[in-house]
Amino acid sequence: MVNIEKYVFNLFDLADLDSQASQNRYLTDVIGVMEKPKPLAKIPNKHGAIQQQIKFKITDGSNTIKVTFWDDFAKYFDDVLKQEIDYPIIIIIGCARVNKWSDEVVLSNAAATNFYLNIKHHSVTEMRRMLSKSSFARTNLAAPSIPFPKILTVQGIKNMGVDQTENEVLCQVKIRKLQELRSWFVQVCTSCYKKAEIVGNFYTCVHCPRKGSYAEKKFELCIFASDQTGPIDIMLEDREVRTLIGKTYYELRYEGHNDESIIQVLKTIENKDCTVKMIVTKENISNGYPIYLVRDIMEGFNIDNTDVETHPHPIEHIDAETSGSSYHLDTLSGLSYTIGQS
Repeated sequence: MVNIEKYVFNLFDLADLDSQASQNRYLTDVIGVMEKPKPLAKIPNKHGAIQQQIKFKITDGSNTIKVTFWDDFAKYFDDVLKQEIDYPIIIIIGCARVNKWSDEVVLSNAAATNFYLNIKHHSVTEMRRMLSKSSFARTNLAAPSIPFPKILTVQGIKNMGVDQTENEVLCQVKIRKLQELRSWFVQVCTSCYKKAEIVGNFYTCVHCPRKGSYAEKKFELCIFASDQTGPIDIMLEDREVRTLIGKTYYELRYEGHNDESIIQVLKTIENKDCTVKMIVTKENISNGYPIYLVRDIMEGFNIDNTDVETHPHPIEHIDAETSGSSYHLDTLSGLSYTIGQS
C-alpha cells in the first residue's frame, strides 16, 4: 500500500533562505521549532493606520530565523497559541514571504500563508528526533506559561501601570449604548480582509495592491459600557458582535434587513451584562487612548477558572473543528482552530 501524505511541502533549510530573499516571485515553506513569541502588539504603519503584529523565532538547532505575522493573521495565530498544544512546538509555515530587514533574513505572512503546529508529517517527526539530541540548542523555546487573565473592575483597568500593559484582562460590565452608529461597520478587502478605502470608483486596500468594485462589510462597534466603579469605552469587532447578535451582516441582509433596520438589531445588545476579555495597551495607559479593544465576549458574569494553566481562545478558520478546552467562559461561542498532533 502506498502511503500518501496529507500535507505536501517544498521545505527550505533555514540556512538557505538568503537565496529566497533576493526574489519576490515565489513564497517559501519552512519548518522549525518555535521559540517564545513576544506579546501581540499594535504599531502604526507608514499610512498612520494601526497594525497588529506578533514576533517570534524558529530554529532548527543550528540556524535561527525571525518571523513576523501581521494583522488578522497575527491575531488568530496568537489565539491558537492559547489552546492546548504539546510543547515544544514544531511549526511549518506554508507559503511564507522571505525578505530582508537590515541585511537580516526575516519571514512574514502573505495572503496564501498558513501555519501547521505539530502535524503528522515526516518532516515534523525528523525535527522532533533532532530536537531530542543534546546538541540541539534549546534556548528560549516556547512553553505553555500563559496565566489565567485577571478579573479587574473598570477603575482597576484604568489604574494599571505601563509595566502591566499588553496583557489580557477580564472585565464584567453592562453595555449601556452604542456610540456613533453611522460607523457600525468597516469595509474590508476581499483578499486580505484589511480595511479598504474608496479611491475613485474602486475599493482599494491600503495593505495589498488589490482593487475591486465592492468590499466586504464587517461589524465594528464602539460601545459605552460601565460597572459599579465607572464608565469605559470598548471596541467590539466583527466576531464579538456576531457572538452577541448571532448573525453576520450578510445573514441579516438575506433576511430582508436594510442598513437602518440592522442598526435596530445591533441596539438589542444594549443593557446586556457581559464579560469581556480585552487587551490593555501602552496607548491606553501612557497616551490616554480612551477605547479598549475587546478580544472576546460572552453574556453574563459566570466564569469557570478551575484550570489556571492556560486559556484557549476559540477562533474561526475555514478548516475549523471542535477542540478541547481547559478554560471556560460558559456561553462563549466560536470554532477553534484545528491543531494537528504528531
